[in-house]
Amino acid sequence: MLTSLNNEENQLIIFCPYCLTQVEESVKLCPTCGEDTTRDALVEMTLEEYINRERVNCDVCGNLKLKLAPLCAVCHTWQNR
Repeated sequence: MLTSLNNEENQLIIFCPYCLTQVEESVKLCPTCGEDTTRDALVEMTLEEYINRERVNCDVCGNLKLKLAPLCAVCHTWQNR
């Protein structure tokens, strides 16, 4: 479940730059995909932006994921999109 500090739609939420699951800003390894989050900038977006982002199915497992995510959070495979 996505949470923001004040649960306001305009509050920024921090996401892993690879699988785009919510993470703490201080995280070094994503607890979902296991990638080193210090190699790239964390992604910030509001809850409204997250909800409205385009989604696609994973190339391998079919999981519905954000199109922006280069890595599937379920099967941990890199995407060709």
